[in-house]
Amino acid sequence: MFVLYANGTMFFNMTGLENFVGTFSFTAQSYGNGTLQLRFKAYRPTSIIQTAATSTYSIPNSYQQLTYTASQTSLLSLVFGVRVDISLINSALMLALFLPAALIALSLKMFGIKPLPRETPISFRNKALVLIIIVFILSLVALIVR
Repeated sequence: MFVLYANGTMFFNMTGLENFVGTFSFTAQSYGNGTLQLRFKAYRPTSIIQTAATSTYSIPNSYQQLTYTASQTSLLSLVFGVRVDISLINSALMLALFLPAALIALSLKMFGIKPLPRETPISFRNKALVLIIIVFILSLVALIVR
């Protein structure tokens, strides 16, 4: 999304595209009097390649602001790296998917429970073990989501 305000400020909403695109490149050409103000709504870029502009990031508004004060035409690139928090969340979810199978296998081996034939009814001890495993998994998921 792109908006041009009455005062000449250009606003680009890049929310959600940072991880997919990675680098946004523009040719920035300031107005005849040398002024140009650009705002990019996204999380903080890892690198900004530009010349003759001041750059600030507004944390409350989640946008990068670049202000040109000299008449020029130059390259502007905003580089968005991999966000650490998203990588950690994805790693935790993958672990949460693998962990239940590993815990069940380990619990069965630790308690010496052998696989039951189909005609054997499930004992109270096995039901309790399964319940404990399910509660443990749900608490792990709740901890990760929090």
